[in-house]
Amino acid sequence: QFFFLRSREHPLMTTQLRAYPDAESSLRPDFTGHTLIIPCLTIGNVGQLAVDLLVSTLSLPRVSHLDHPYIIPVVGNDAVTPYGSGVICTSLELFYDSARRAVILQQRGPVVRGRGREYANDLVRWIKDQKIARVVMLHSADATFRMDQQIIGNQRKYFGDDNNYFHLGASSRLEGDNLDSAVPEGTLSRAIYDNLLQQSVPALGLTLFCNEGDNIVDAIAMAAWLQEVLPSSGQHAASTQPSLSPSTSSSAPGTIKWIFPSSWQLIQGDAFHTSLYQ
Repeated sequence: QFFFLRSREHPLMTTQLRAYPDAESSLRPDFTGHTLIIPCLTIGNVGQLAVDLLVSTLSLPRVSHLDHPYIIPVVGNDAVTPYGSGVICTSLELFYDSARRAVILQQRGPVVRGRGREYANDLVRWIKDQKIARVVMLHSADATFRMDQQIIGNQRKYFGDDNNYFHLGASSRLEGDNLDSAVPEGTLSRAIYDNLLQQSVPALGLTLFCNEGDNIVDAIAMAAWLQEVLPSSGQHAASTQPSLSPSTSSSAPGTIKWIFPSSWQLIQGDAFHTSLYQ
């Protein structure tokens, strides 16, 4: 359960992204030359769900909390640790993946209406300050707005820089009208992407077409695709295949045994009692 805290803007407050080390972690990594993975606030929250799944499965440590005046404050029980553990989560959190020299940003709080461009500018400025080498965006697009040629075939799409990444050949690139349809102008995702391009930061967007609803399968597909695109050291990307249940394992080498976050127990709320239908 998450709680949104009402905040009031101060006239002297500067729109800067500030990082605070996590008190529970002793890690203070240098992000120079690392890859930053960020979820987009798009349909089905696929990117955010995929981040929680990766953090839970890989047991990634949280190294920092971020704060920005235009991100609505959120506080709640941590999405990954068991209930009652006393660990809380906040609006913006950074997790560290040393195996692939990656930093993962999780965003739980929405952006204040009309302030998305300011937040995008500050986020990219922080990325530059941290000397991050490249950015991977986890994005989902509304399947109802697909072009005719996109309805049949692979629903994996990508946009942006495709150099030095694995396993993008099976997906198709979004350009021109296809890009504008999947990542429309005026959205937060597009503002971040355009700003990264303007600042000459290599950016790759991974996109899955999906519908609103139970998006666990979409999140698993996104997390598995990211594992292929950015395999950890010693991991062969081609052998990475998702298992659709945390209790399901396979003897195939490199197969991922997903560990679902504790928060997914209530992702669709409680089931209806059968007495309602009698």
